[in-house]
Amino acid sequence: MWYLIPTAYISWYIFLSTPTNMWAEMIYVLPPKLYVFKIIFCILIIITGIYLLIRGLIELVIDRKNDINISKNGLYKYIRHPQNLGIILISLFFVLWTQFRVGDFLSWLLFTLIIIIWSDLEEMKLVKTYPEEYTEYRKTTGFFFPRIIEKRKHRSTDWKYYLFRYLIFICIYSIIVVAMYLITQYFPGITVK
Repeated sequence: MWYLIPTAYISWYIFLSTPTNMWAEMIYVLPPKLYVFKIIFCILIIITGIYLLIRGLIELVIDRKNDINISKNGLYKYIRHPQNLGIILISLFFVLWTQFRVGDFLSWLLFTLIIIIWSDLEEMKLVKTYPEEYTEYRKTTGFFFPRIIEKRKHRSTDWKYYLFRYLIFICIYSIIVVAMYLITQYFPGITVK
């Protein structure tokens, strides 16, 4: 999983290859009055991310030592991918900590999409290996956030569902890229040279 972290900056190559690539390097600075709230928010994000990552890893290792195939204790009682959510939050901390640069945020969104795809691939493998047990586990737990309402209908795990899901994600990402481009054109921040 750790080798996916450098993919957080893949989209920089896409943005830098465009003729007007300076828009991705624009920085938006918060007013000084809000800087304290930004620091508190960033500290909460990094603490939560590190906690989810380390606690999820510890619970997974303990379950593997006890020959438990599907972790259902601790954080895994509520969410299926606490480590991946922790990695997403840790990377968000690095995007927000110094200054808000448009390209960093878009790279983080792409990285989040890659982590979601990775998590889906893990789930597909687990559904094939433990079809009944993992399907029941999915009904009571959330993907990245705890499930409030128990799932009534079993969601399909065939390739059409995932293809549709990823097309939706790519469309949303594309809309955000265009929106960020337009924002930088009409509300310019500080351009890094």
